[in-house]
Amino acid sequence: MANTKSSKARRREVRRTLQKPTAAWRELLRTREMAWASTFALVFAVVGTLIAWPTLDSETPLEAGQVVTRPIVSRVAFSITDLDATELDRRERANQIPPQFEANRQLRFEIESALKALPEVTRDAATVADLDPQTREDLGLTPDAFTDLARYVDPDTGVANAQWQSDMRKLVRDLFSTAIITPDDMQTAEQLSGRPVRLVITHPDPEVRGQAQRLKQDWAVLSIEDPERLRAEFTELVLRYEVSLRPVLVDFIMHRIGPTYHFSESATAAAKRAATDQVETHRIDFAANQVIVAVGDTLTTEQLALLQAEHEQYLGSRSPTQRWLPRAGLFGLVLMIAVGMWAYFFVYAPRIVRNPMRGMAITGLLLLCLSASVTTATIKPEFIIFALTFPALFASMVLAIAYDQRFALAMGVVLAVLVGIALRVPLAQTLVILAGMGVAVMQLREIRSRSKLVIVGVYAGLAMATASTIVGLADRPVHVEGVPWLIFMDAGLAFFSGFLAGLLVQGILPVVERAFNVTTAMTLKELNDASHPLLQKLAHEAPGTYQHSLRIADMAEAAAEAIDADGLLCRVGAMYHDVGKTHKPMYFIENQGGGPNKHAKLPPAMSLLIIVGHVKDGVEMAREFGLPPVIRHFIESHHGTTLVEYFFAQAKKNTLAEDKPCPSEFEYRYPGPKPRTREAAILMICDAVEGAARAMDEPNANRLETLVRNMANKRLMDGQFDDCDLTLQDLSRIEQAVTKSLCAMYHSRIKYPDNEKTQVIDMDAVHKGRSTAG
Repeated sequence: MANTKSSKARRREVRRTLQKPTAAWRELLRTREMAWASTFALVFAVVGTLIAWPTLDSETPLEAGQVVTRPIVSRVAFSITDLDATELDRRERANQIPPQFEANRQLRFEIESALKALPEVTRDAATVADLDPQTREDLGLTPDAFTDLARYVDPDTGVANAQWQSDMRKLVRDLFSTAIITPDDMQTAEQLSGRPVRLVITHPDPEVRGQAQRLKQDWAVLSIEDPERLRAEFTELVLRYEVSLRPVLVDFIMHRIGPTYHFSESATAAAKRAATDQVETHRIDFAANQVIVAVGDTLTTEQLALLQAEHEQYLGSRSPTQRWLPRAGLFGLVLMIAVGMWAYFFVYAPRIVRNPMRGMAITGLLLLCLSASVTTATIKPEFIIFALTFPALFASMVLAIAYDQRFALAMGVVLAVLVGIALRVPLAQTLVILAGMGVAVMQLREIRSRSKLVIVGVYAGLAMATASTIVGLADRPVHVEGVPWLIFMDAGLAFFSGFLAGLLVQGILPVVERAFNVTTAMTLKELNDASHPLLQKLAHEAPGTYQHSLRIADMAEAAAEAIDADGLLCRVGAMYHDVGKTHKPMYFIENQGGGPNKHAKLPPAMSLLIIVGHVKDGVEMAREFGLPPVIRHFIESHHGTTLVEYFFAQAKKNTLAEDKPCPSEFEYRYPGPKPRTREAAILMICDAVEGAARAMDEPNANRLETLVRNMANKRLMDGQFDDCDLTLQDLSRIEQAVTKSLCAMYHSRIKYPDNEKTQVIDMDAVHKGRSTAG
């Protein structure tokens, strides 16, 4: 039946049935790596914003004694308290307050009690003559006075009646209306007031206190040492009483009187405080855009207080939107930096993307350095150049050791930008840290000595000091007094930060190696020492294997240097790659010394277990002796998943003879893994080639070159280099370097004859013969 569908209908049907390709970016968003990257970027942005958060509301870090290089202008109108004028008014008001005196309440109580009990002396006597002579003489009682005094005794109770007690209370009240003070208190009052004393007296009776406060300036002020004036004053107070009792009361009071008022320092101070509190505060007004501190001024504490007041007024004048927009902008900036950083990881550092722990370590390191910068600048504002340079240089040096130079520079730039944003420093100052990072990272290709890091720090410090001086000369008014000294101080701090960064990184180098799972050249040199316990064990228990490792180490180092790989790493990996053979050294041909082959009596399967087992044994020994993971990878991958050809052939031969199924090739392969680095791949080639070359009868250059090429191609076709980034060009250079090393090892020698005798020429006889002939 003919197909009646048109071509357009068929094309539509095909388009419907075909599965539409998914965009690459959509596939990327669904990956586990993208989830981790998004999480770390968000955490970095949030934490980084919180670290830099306080700097948004903080004023520019300044301190007393600092020379101002740019005019400081007010952003808003504000006012401050004129402390000098206000303090002057308060001092004048305080000086106007007279000294304060308080009543001698104890004296008042004693005199009042004695006066109230005075009539009781007449209770047991009929006349004045019946009194004790001493009492009569002390009181100065006359018959009339005795009679008048006895009238105030209540016959029922025998004590003074209410009338007498009321009169005495009034007498004492009037008595304390006269200020009797000591000369010392008078002198103190005059010294405090600075002029003839004018007292403020607080009367003990509340009902009199108001009147006393009104009449206090009219009160009599008497000295306790002026008895005549005191007697005259007391005589006026008793005029209301009977004539006969007046001298008795005056004498009675004169015998008991003392200072009625004492100077009160606390009351005087309280009165002065109350007066000064009522003084209105003087204020100084500043308009917006008014210059607060001019260029060249040396900041004083008063100017710092003025700047603080302006800043507080500025913060308080902002609306909620104005307060939160800068924070949102800061979060956006940090998030942009975080996204750019992880985009760089995806392109240039995929191993960080694949390993979340590495991403966590880098994120923590950068945030820790940012926090150190902000904290240092907050505590010591004058050390802002140190806060800017030291953490960023420290981080870049650590990352150069842990990863590579390009990565360290990239992360250093990220951190420098973050610190610049957080500390709000000019772009020119950010160039200072970039100069130091460039010099430091450029020298950190490898670290072969302990002094290398300190030397790198010194060079970086010199570069930053030079850059800081250049930036200071270009950016600051050098004609202002004190500015050249500030430029010199910043240069010194920049140099010190570089030196300190190198010293600190040197001290924590083992921690860096463990944290980032890296091995520096300095550690590799220590491992390459022949006195290492594991190498000593290999040399004593498996001397043939030790010599085999030495030859491979030379070959691998030369091959690595031919492709710009790590030659020292290849050498150290080669020295340790066969340490597992120390468990059963006599089962390996290089250690048998021409003796019987122990595998002759073993089935191929058992021999396979022994041969393959040296890889597992070597990894366990490496862990036991604390070898770093990068060296352990050489041990576990130097055979990859290659076939144990000799015993596989023996097994096939035995099964054919016994008419059994042939064994699987998979059963006779090493368990792996395959080499994951170029250095491990170089070791695999060298290990295979060295053993094959040793088995050749008469090695020469051509045969060795062919052998190396065949072995390398065999490993390549077997897929042993699939997990490393070894290129065909690298492989060709490795073949040439290995061939050259083998030719040096197996160079031809002249074969001397064994039976021919060497003629000895007697030179004296020769000379004699020539003389005779002559």
